[in-house]
Amino acid sequence: MTAATTPARTDDRDFLAIPDFSAPELLALFDLAERMRTGAYNKKPLAGQTLAMIFMKASTRTRVSFEVAAKNLSADVVNIAAASSSVAKGESLIDTVKTVEALGAQMLVMRHSSSGAPYLA
Repeated sequence: MTAATTPARTDDRDFLAIPDFSAPELLALFDLAERMRTGAYNKKPLAGQTLAMIFMKASTRTRVSFEVAAKNLSADVVNIAAASSSVAKGESLIDTVKTVEALGAQMLVMRHSSSGAPYLA
């Protein structure tokens, strides 16, 4: 199969590390990204989906670039900053993730100072 004929992922595996993907899957993702960049892909793949962004480490550029990208894909975005969340009063990361999931978020983007935090989530 070539990158052009390899379907995009449709399973529910987490995207935490490049080695989690096969070479054909990565080529398909790069092909899709290029079609999106050039305007050759005009679907709204995340329409009706809620993306929760949990930033436990401040970063304006990263947060804004992720939010703009998600909105360009038609996702509904919810931003959670550690300073203004229940984490500030001692709630655990796991409890925060469970709450976000219970409220209907289908996807999670996280920035955290601990490299293992996404695996924990």
